[in-house]
Amino acid sequence: MVQFASRMDLLKGSEIRELLKLTAQPDIISFAGGMPAPELFPVEQMMEASVAVMKESGRVALQYSSTEGYPRLREQIAERMLAKNNIHTDKDHILVTSGSQQGLDFSGRVFLNPGDVVLLESPSYLGAVNAFKACEPKFIEVPTDDGGMIMSELEKILATTERVKMIYVIPDFQNPTGRTWDLERRHQFMDIINKYEIPVIEDNPYGELRFEGEYMPALKSLDTKGLVVYLGTFSKILAPGYRLGWVCADDEILAKYNFMEQAASLQASTVGQMETSKWIEMFDLDAHVATIRACYDKRRKVMLETLERELPQGCTCTHPVGGLFAWVVLPEYMDAKELQMKCLEKKVAFVPGGSFFPNGGHENTLRLNYSCMPEEKIVQGITEAAKEANSPIILQVSAGARKYAKHGYLMKLVEAAVEDTGLPIALHLDHGEDFDICKACIDGGFTSVMIDASSKPFEENVALTRQVVEYAHAHGAVVEAELGTLAGIEDDVKVKAEDSSYTRPEDVQEFVERTGCDSLAIAIGTSHGAYKFKPGTKPQLRFDILEEVSERLPGFPIVLHGSSSVPQEYVQMINEFGGAMPGAIGVPEDQLRQAARLAVCKINIDSDLRLAMTGTIRKYLAEHPAEFDPRKYLGPARENIKQLVKHKIVDVLGCDGKA
Repeated sequence: MVQFASRMDLLKGSEIRELLKLTAQPDIISFAGGMPAPELFPVEQMMEASVAVMKESGRVALQYSSTEGYPRLREQIAERMLAKNNIHTDKDHILVTSGSQQGLDFSGRVFLNPGDVVLLESPSYLGAVNAFKACEPKFIEVPTDDGGMIMSELEKILATTERVKMIYVIPDFQNPTGRTWDLERRHQFMDIINKYEIPVIEDNPYGELRFEGEYMPALKSLDTKGLVVYLGTFSKILAPGYRLGWVCADDEILAKYNFMEQAASLQASTVGQMETSKWIEMFDLDAHVATIRACYDKRRKVMLETLERELPQGCTCTHPVGGLFAWVVLPEYMDAKELQMKCLEKKVAFVPGGSFFPNGGHENTLRLNYSCMPEEKIVQGITEAAKEANSPIILQVSAGARKYAKHGYLMKLVEAAVEDTGLPIALHLDHGEDFDICKACIDGGFTSVMIDASSKPFEENVALTRQVVEYAHAHGAVVEAELGTLAGIEDDVKVKAEDSSYTRPEDVQEFVERTGCDSLAIAIGTSHGAYKFKPGTKPQLRFDILEEVSERLPGFPIVLHGSSSVPQEYVQMINEFGGAMPGAIGVPEDQLRQAARLAVCKINIDSDLRLAMTGTIRKYLAEHPAEFDPRKYLGPARENIKQLVKHKIVDVLGCDGKA
């Protein structure tokens, strides 16, 4: 029987890595990993750098090299540490490692004997905890607040605890909480460290990913006694696949790390080091990092705004100003692992927070990393279809979608669409619930707004609509209103079937005359969302209402909400490739075409577009499970939206050639 070292009993697989195996499934919405966005990798540029290395120094690149690392790369690292972290060093104080994770492993082996004490933030990075466990230490967690490690608590522990051999910290955008130490706390920390002369492992994988405020000097830059070991990496600012990190330390300590490198792997990859160095020479790393920051900042804002809106009472969340993570604390009675299982059933993943506490507990916490679907792809698909059909376009945005995508981004997307197509494009607010949101959209450049007061009594609906109309007309915008209520669910609109009602033609006439609205959404049998009607039934619109409205108000524009046809080919596609949409049917297109021939001038088909995108993405990822480039699966999705919109324009709405 094989017998293993006793230390193996202390080690277990990373919960995050195990979770990532599951979240690799294409239909999982994952907030679990901390991996960089692959669409930002400079693939083509790296190919150029690789070719240049092979042409110039191929035999050198493919050979063994020194344990310390490629000299020119170490010089570049030293230059960058001075520029970004205020650390004055040189190549002779830098050791290149196989990722900063190897630096963590070496740190434990250099400083720790069984029974020694490691101090770390509570919570702390799981990868570091697992690396140190092999050395069989005792972990003491130093309490933290929103500003990171609490210095008074650190000093209490140091004053009363023996065998403290090492302190591990992430002062910048900590994993898992996203917290950052301010300058005062950094100085306090170094004062304490100098007093007790305890080695410090400063892990800084995220330091360059700051979105707000000013960069803080590294602890290493404040180190006067050579006690701080600084760990850096190219994984978050270039590409993790090269597995290149580094250790910066004073001579005595760095020599020990050098011995560990020789014993573990001899050296980091020669070719990886040379290609990275060549890329830095050929291209602009600062510009590349700026692109990464802009992307992650947008995703961070979306996540934080959504959390602020959706988290129930009793939950709190950190507000990171950089890095990749946000930290959520649930009420104490909740277990994040139980919540995780329920969320996985809904195809959503995150990392429960208990694993980030080496001594256990705190099961009411969880870590989230930033991610979102690029909404501009949908806009692009719609505008391209309309361009081919030479049709005018209404780009419709709900209040929730406006908040999600950000008003400024939406305006720039529309500007780009106008410039690219030359088509007349109206930007329309859908289902504005009050005067304030309508006013904000008008002031922000929307050309059309909908005030939806259909749930209110008739007189209240009239009064609110008239208020919006007066403001809109004074500012060159037009107003859509709603009378009567549609059943179904779409964004913030939720109406039970029993609460829906058909619109009376006589009410339409009075409403239009009293409010001055430019168009009116009425209820004639349509329904919000994809689940409009029971399977086996034949939907039937009330054309008699439309005809009477046309007689009372000749030429007045009528709008149909909830008019998606729910294309069955996309419903079937979704269900075939892992979805669950039983019994989703919509409004027959022949009825919509008939409505368009009468008084209807605008028909909402949002659910159809969502189905086309979702079905195509599901199919593509199921057939190409190894694919991770969003461009590969968003391209076919965009094309199918384009073809669907073109079909609607020509065959249903009849607005082709009218731009």
